[in-house]
Amino acid sequence: MLCKDIASAIERLAPLTLAYDWDNVGLLCGDAEQKVQKVLLTLDLDLGVVEEAVSHGVQMIVAHHPVMFDPVKNITEQSPHGRLLRALIRNDIAFYAAHTNLDIAHGGLNDLLAAKLGLNNVEILEYTHGSEAGIGRIGNTAHPLTLAELAERVKTVLGAEFLRYSGNAGESVSRVAVNTGGGTSVIPAVIKAKADVFITGDYKYSQIRNLAEHGIKVIDAGHYDTEIMVCELLYKYLSEQFGGGLELMVSKRNVNVVKVAYMIPSRNQ
Repeated sequence: MLCKDIASAIERLAPLTLAYDWDNVGLLCGDAEQKVQKVLLTLDLDLGVVEEAVSHGVQMIVAHHPVMFDPVKNITEQSPHGRLLRALIRNDIAFYAAHTNLDIAHGGLNDLLAAKLGLNNVEILEYTHGSEAGIGRIGNTAHPLTLAELAERVKTVLGAEFLRYSGNAGESVSRVAVNTGGGTSVIPAVIKAKADVFITGDYKYSQIRNLAEHGIKVIDAGHYDTEIMVCELLYKYLSEQFGGGLELMVSKRNVNVVKVAYMIPSRNQ
């Protein structure tokens, strides 16, 4: 198996042309002709994930979040990005990222989140490529739920430790908009679609206030917790594409760096 074969398979699901202009997707480091037997799947790439890949003899890492959004002027041990890129190159590990193209793609992350939440009659929330594809999804629950019940479903489905919400917990909702990761840029589309509730991550207080003024409730399930399912999606997809010809692993080193403290631990704890 070659690196380019795996890249081509992912691009059949999530064409690079679907990505936003500001994004950085595709093969970002490595040799397209490199032989690959083991692939490590992750949401984020950091030194811990690279070390994990090295320890398991992995030749390729596939992530959701890219690196090198901005021009790289040097690659040194004195910068986090430099250390990361040097570690990839030193260990001959290819790095591939499928980001907004996988969010937008039919059968991508947003469709998976909508399916996990049991939404019916799912539609694209905001079109980005004419009438062909777009970001976010909106659909209906099978029957009305209270906001509290929906929030509990979100928490359970995502395995989230915590979430934030806005609105009357006992009020009924049925029309649900979702966008994985930090999806607040589509708030105007959510308002236009007259959603009862919008589920995404990375809300600012002012954005929650704005939605509240439009009568729309909020469930902030966090960036990590709404996107870590990318490993599940890619594992299933690549297994179907390559069968037993490719060994797939899901990173155990990539964890949510955002924590919630109900009580601040003392220095000695």
